[in-house]
Amino acid sequence: MGNVTKIALTGGPCGGKTTSISVLEQQLTNKGYKVFIVEEMATNVINSGASPVTIGNDAFQRILAKTQLSRNEAYVEMAKKYSDEHDQDVVIIFDRGIPDAKGFMSDNDYDNLLNDLGVNNIKVLDFYDGVFHLVTAADGAEEFYTCENNSARTETPEQARERDKGCMRAWTGHPHLRVITNNCSFDKKIDNLLEEVYSLLGVPVPVEIERKYLIEMPDMAQLKTKYDCTTVDIIQTYLIPNENGTERRIRQRGVDGSYSFYYTEKQKINSISRTEIERKISEKEYLRLLTEADTSLHQVRKTRTCFVCNGTYFELDIYPFWKDKAILEVELTEESKSVELPREIELIKEVTEDDRYKNSSLAKSTDID
Repeated sequence: MGNVTKIALTGGPCGGKTTSISVLEQQLTNKGYKVFIVEEMATNVINSGASPVTIGNDAFQRILAKTQLSRNEAYVEMAKKYSDEHDQDVVIIFDRGIPDAKGFMSDNDYDNLLNDLGVNNIKVLDFYDGVFHLVTAADGAEEFYTCENNSARTETPEQARERDKGCMRAWTGHPHLRVITNNCSFDKKIDNLLEEVYSLLGVPVPVEIERKYLIEMPDMAQLKTKYDCTTVDIIQTYLIPNENGTERRIRQRGVDGSYSFYYTEKQKINSISRTEIERKISEKEYLRLLTEADTSLHQVRKTRTCFVCNGTYFELDIYPFWKDKAILEVELTEESKSVELPREIELIKEVTEDDRYKNSSLAKSTDID
């Protein structure tokens, strides 16, 4: 029986999604995956004659979301049947997803839409295993921005940049959002996307390259005003390690009573790189695994605020036992890649190689300078 992985490609107009989907399909097929492509619904509907102008934006977004919700379920069912029958791993590539609607609506209208659909933002985000935001060429590669390859695209470069920001805001808070910028050639941009997708899939080995910073407690109101932040509550429980010493943990993640659950195994390679295997689990399995908790450690509770700055996805963790400091984390694809911290962040020190600031250490003691 194979696995089914759901990834979404998003971003502003002319970001390279069409080319990326073609390359991903070919490369993943070559590596033995069965690939299903779910086309962008908005372009299909616009080309059929309906648009936000002709029927109104709210009605248009509702049609897209309702159609996407049923289509998502159908593709997952199809992928699972194929995977079971052929014992093959399947990747479903979604050209945009339901949360993209938030980039074209007010937060209140989007929340009302989800309520009408009987879902919530956490569940909608977590449906996708990985999200890859391809920044519009209008931001950093303006000379390549064009509307000629998509008859449904009419945005000016300025409008494209606004659409891009809206899409980024819509997906911020997803546990595996990666931003693919234009600070390189287009071919390199596609290569960067491939590396991120391979990392998600574990091809050949999933490696987590993480940098961690101890920072002064920021002005969260200021931070949330400047950046499109999403906040989630996390409870992390460490389990009894495997015989080979592999770190095991389970995580409850969500807000306002709506939660998703994850199981993770980590093994250290060096000071900043670790292999990481993570999978989503049911609440029933989460409750069962709680019985394997390492009782020598405390549960780690934290509030995580996610935001994007300069094309980098940051996760800021606030712990209840610290009033004057917090932890800022960023995951990279290359160990040598530099990190530019947001101006609003006051750095105390980098703690990437300081085991005292690992969550597993904080589960033992919170008495750290």
